[in-house]
Amino acid sequence: MNIVKIDEDNFVIELAVAGYKLSEIEITSQLNNLKIVGKKEEKDERTYVTKGIAGRSFSRDFTLADTIVVRDADLVDGILSVHLENVIPEERKPRKIAIKQTLPALELEK
Repeated sequence: MNIVKIDEDNFVIELAVAGYKLSEIEITSQLNNLKIVGKKEEKDERTYVTKGIAGRSFSRDFTLADTIVVRDADLVDGILSVHLENVIPEERKPRKIAIKQTLPALELEK
């Protein structure tokens, strides 16, 4: 699994899912939780001399910040990519505060 920072507001979660079909992968997003589940549908009856590629089901959970939105996902060459965007409302973005210069009370009396 990789988490890639594209720019200040965009990220991609990459999972290696070689051997999984689209119908065997489910992605759900609810509140601050992202869940990726892979369920193998077919049983492999072959006899292996060496078996180095896992064929079991998996589940990965990610806790997301309140401002993270799951945009979409794609599967290319055995890599599942889930695209995330950090959407910060204007009222939560940093802003500069102007500083007023006032005269001390003693100078006002002169």
